[in-house]
Formats: sequence, structure tokens, C-alpha cells
Amino acid sequence: MKSLGEILRETVAEMQGASEAISKIAGTKRIGTTVNYRGIELQVAYTWHPAERATHNYPGCPEEFDIQGVYHLGENIINIFSDEQIDELINLI
Repeated sequence: MKSLGEILRETVAEMQGASEAISKIAGTKRIGTTVNYRGIELQVAYTWHPAERATHNYPGCPEEFDIQGVYHLGENIINIFSDEQIDELINLI
């Protein structure tokens, strides 16, 4: 019989695999990077959606960054950032 920890690890691995497959199909990339924001080192987890060029039947879209988390000392502190500060972080990526 598997332990709860083993079951959780397998479930997380399966979810990550499915998420990566969906991202590959959609052309997106999940990325993490470290930025220096106002003298503080932060780890930013985000998804990058590349720009799509316009065609006769489709207006296209610009590239887009969706930030999933902003980490400092291992804690996700994204909720303390305003929309303007999130834009500043995106400009640092």
C-alpha cells in the first residue's frame, strides 16, 4: 500500500506533466526568474504567451506575461503588490 506522501508526489508529478503538455500545445512557457526589485532579490514565477501575428482573418495579439507568484525567502508575497508594481516586475523580466 502506498503512503499518503507517495500518492501526493505522484499526483503532483501527473499534474505538472499535464500542465506542461497544455502549455506546449498553446505555445506558452512557464518560467521562473530572479529579479532585483528596488534592491530586493525576488523570484518571479510566470507564464509567457508569445505574440501572435495578425492575419487576414485574425487580429493577432501582443505577447503577454501572467505572473503566478512573487517569492521572497520562499514565501509567495504577490498579494502585497499593486497592479503598477506588477507591471514594474514584468518590465524587469
